[in-house]
Amino acid sequence: MKQLKQGFTLVELLIVISLISILSVAVLSTLNPIEQTNKARDAKFQNDAAEALSALERYYASQEYYPWDDEVWGDGKGADESQTLGLTSKMPGFGVCSGSDYNKEVTSCKDADGNYGELIKTDELKASFAQKDPFADNIKSDLNRLYLFKEAGNGGAVYVCFIPKAKANRKLSSNLKDLGIKTADGVPTQAVAVTSQSDLDSAKWTDRTDSYFKCVPQ
Repeated sequence: MKQLKQGFTLVELLIVISLISILSVAVLSTLNPIEQTNKARDAKFQNDAAEALSALERYYASQEYYPWDDEVWGDGKGADESQTLGLTSKMPGFGVCSGSDYNKEVTSCKDADGNYGELIKTDELKASFAQKDPFADNIKSDLNRLYLFKEAGNGGAVYVCFIPKAKANRKLSSNLKDLGIKTADGVPTQAVAVTSQSDLDSAKWTDRTDSYFKCVPQ
């Protein structure tokens, strides 16, 4: 006798297709490749910021001053240790790149004689550190820089910060800071914790003047 084989009904097929679509959207949203790439980038920048800060503290422990101080640049040519200070990663006072002014960005991180900044001269950092994105000769985007802020007073806290790209790192739970940068050529003037998610949501995150910063230490 012939056996009748019953297949799926149209309704059942539509239900299965709908479930597969929902699961696919859920997986794609969880494994958003752009977001994952941005998270990896932020993790790299945070590691670079932590490495730079550790090198600065080791330098201070051995020299008893920072790379931006008068002791390096000459009396009155560097920054006073007690003052508030803001620098970007391409400024020689940051300690990685070499130049004639501690607080002016340089085009090339290495000078004509092949020298880098104080942190590399004193072996607190390897020369290969200067090859990272925040110190590139052709750096154009503010999102690729590191930012340094030192609080006022002897012993004032030092922060090394960056602009995060991942959405997960642009939320209040990420302990972001407002560095007080208001102009395109400006440098950090403060380090105030952000307390409003609406401020983060309204930011454009395109340059240093309309972004917030993830810092080490948090």
